[in-house]
Amino acid sequence: MPNPASGNLILTAGMANSASMYRHDLASAAFAGQLPRDPHPFLALFLGLDGGMLSLPSLAGLAIGLAAQSQVAGFFASDGKIFPIRTKCFSAFVSSRRQRRCLTILGC
Repeated sequence: MPNPASGNLILTAGMANSASMYRHDLASAAFAGQLPRDPHPFLALFLGLDGGMLSLPSLAGLAIGLAAQSQVAGFFASDGKIFPIRTKCFSAFVSSRRQRRCLTILGC
């Protein structure tokens, strides 16, 4: 689900062409039953703490987390000249406020 505040910041900064969005709905469909319901820790490899116990990610979660970290590292290493690569789970930023609103309502 897109974050409206993040979306507005990306648009205001003029960075829509260089932003990508992790789509947990697409990743969950591609890797059925292998990802946690909560998409928020994807950049941290889906590591989690449950009752004081560390939960390790599935191979799919690990692959998604490493792909995200690779995008961030490539962007920083290139001094902002290389933009994230779009893949099945990382799509182009939706620059239309109306389209982002629809995605938010649908929970995508």
